[in-house]
Amino acid sequence: MSTVVFMLEGPQDRPTMSTVVFMLEGQWSSNFPTPFEPRFSFARLPAALELTTTTSNTITDASIEPSSSYCGNENYTQNSAYQQNLDDVLFALTGTNNGFGFYNLTSGQANAAALCRGDIEPEMCRRCVDDATRRLRQVCPNQVEATGWYDMCFLKYSNRSMAIGIVVTGINPNNVSDFGFDQWNQSVVNLLGALRSEAVRGGQLRKYASGNISAGFLTVYGMMQCTPDLSATQCDNCLARAINSARRYERHVGVRTYLPDCFIRYENSRFFNSTWFPAPSAPTPTVSSSSKGTSLGVIVGPILAAVAVILGVVFFFICRSRQKQKRNSSLLPEVQVGFSDSSPEGSKHQREDDDTGEMNYFNLGIIQSS
Repeated sequence: MSTVVFMLEGPQDRPTMSTVVFMLEGQWSSNFPTPFEPRFSFARLPAALELTTTTSNTITDASIEPSSSYCGNENYTQNSAYQQNLDDVLFALTGTNNGFGFYNLTSGQANAAALCRGDIEPEMCRRCVDDATRRLRQVCPNQVEATGWYDMCFLKYSNRSMAIGIVVTGINPNNVSDFGFDQWNQSVVNLLGALRSEAVRGGQLRKYASGNISAGFLTVYGMMQCTPDLSATQCDNCLARAINSARRYERHVGVRTYLPDCFIRYENSRFFNSTWFPAPSAPTPTVSSSSKGTSLGVIVGPILAAVAVILGVVFFFICRSRQKQKRNSSLLPEVQVGFSDSSPEGSKHQREDDDTGEMNYFNLGIIQSS
């Protein structure tokens, strides 16, 4: 067992006493599977100026590992327009996933957003957001503004587009030994700087980074993420504030800092999976100019070949016919031909003698055709 201490910046952000009593009286249970690597789990308590909770090296199968929550000081009236807007937004929120674990919806004056860690798969993400919605409304039953941070996701809602700038920090009380502190500290600085740059460069779908770095006999594992609706500058400023808060506890082997729009976390043991990416969709078949030419050649080639064969056959028979005509014409001088003056237009006739001694005339065209 270990201890985790939460720090909430600013006395104005302390929860009301009724919220503390509600949480302390609350009862909840969950079934925990065997973990594959040690990581934090948090008891169900609200964020306060300083809270101590017991932890164990367990991972929930599900959706939610309660961590910390913030309830604003302003309450809404039952059955008011804002409550109806909030009910509508939270009911439909899980249908707005941008494909990378970010949910965002507005109805009337109610704005709600949720963000899952970049290594969480869609089904686990959806379950976390569903659970966070139910639990946060139990913790902050009538508050206009509330934020809940959990191991795999966080949820916030408000009557304004940007939540207030609260900072919640959780620490692992185990310290790095003096012998290896300098190397550990420098490794943490280097890792957080590299992850910050990578997360800020993320696009409009996800601003997330995770990684690790050697620190002598130890290894530092880190993660940070912004809501993707932030600009690069806004994300950078949010992470800078989170890092500054975390570095107050530089001797601790584990620190996590939450803001309404970003978070950072680092520990001396691996607590994250590989970055999740959606399965690529099947590409739409496209035909390039070269492939179009190839396809056209495949179609036109056989047609041209067939036409060439047909023309060749026709040409062959024409030539053969002409050759026959030439051969027939070469035999005509051997036939005695006479011309009848009475024959119209000087038609050609063949002469043939018979027993009567008369000369008979036949139409040469008839003879040739027969």
